[in-house]
Amino acid sequence: MYSYEDRIRAVELYIKLGKRVRPTIRQLGYPTKNSLKGWYNEYRQKLDLPAGYAGRRPKFSQEQKSGSYPTFVECLLIDAMGQKHRFVEKEPVVSATEIDIESLPAPGVIACEVELEWLDSEGRLVVRAATTRPWGIESTAGCSSFIVFAEQLQEI
Repeated sequence: MYSYEDRIRAVELYIKLGKRVRPTIRQLGYPTKNSLKGWYNEYRQKLDLPAGYAGRRPKFSQEQKSGSYPTFVECLLIDAMGQKHRFVEKEPVVSATEIDIESLPAPGVIACEVELEWLDSEGRLVVRAATTRPWGIESTAGCSSFIVFAEQLQEI
């Protein structure tokens, strides 16, 4: 984004140098070829440039930015061996309700399918759970099979 003075300086030098793009840019160190030509065309039509920076129209409206798209959240799963597995998912995938930023960290869920169950040496029920079904979820390290305590799972 260039100030009004920078843009006028560039257009005036461009005209002074016989509308030669490269010498103008080389001497000033800015702008791009397309910016310079655009500024010149606008100057030629209106005999001036707008004082502020018009820029391009925003790609997304404020309405689109404020809620039409789900928020991404980071989740942490600690398995039965104490290893931490990180997930980055869309909020609706891991929570049935909207997550308030003030209430973080907050409990969440990751859908999975139990593949195997057994008792460990201390008599605790342990399961191997796969997150590939139903939604194809993987940890940031690419893992989708986890050994967890059965008490970490809940039926939904």
